[in-house]
Amino acid sequence: MDEAGKVLMDKAGEQFHVGFTLEERERLRAGLGVTFTHPHPHGWGYAEGSPLRSGSSFSDTDVRFACQTELAEMRVVTPKHRYFMRPPAQGWSLGYWDALLKPSDAQHEADAHRYFRLLLARKQATAEEAGTETAHEIWTRIAAEWGLAYGREQEG
Repeated sequence: MDEAGKVLMDKAGEQFHVGFTLEERERLRAGLGVTFTHPHPHGWGYAEGSPLRSGSSFSDTDVRFACQTELAEMRVVTPKHRYFMRPPAQGWSLGYWDALLKPSDAQHEADAHRYFRLLLARKQATAEEAGTETAHEIWTRIAAEWGLAYGREQEG
């Protein structure tokens, strides 16, 4: 939707992927203040009490798409959370993704995996919790490094 709340596009995709044509990406880029919201359906397949029901935060493909289309905000909805990400003050672009966020993503991913291995060894997290929290940990670190507005809110 644009900054006035008008829905610019409503598109169905495959179970774990939504493809966009060049024309559709350009239409999103041309809109002012566009917020893109989509579900991450993995969590809905698990029982209410399972840590896996939480789902996970953005994929690197999600954030690359947000940069490429220069979105004002990207949102992801899971059974337990609503995640949001907004660009830094200077904005973002595909070049910003390639030069800064992608290399940072690789480094912070390695750091987050080390962090969760330590929590697992100390029995301070389960493998399921680590699996659903890793992406959130990565984007929290990247947001702090590059000035992105990132967070999550409890769903419902």
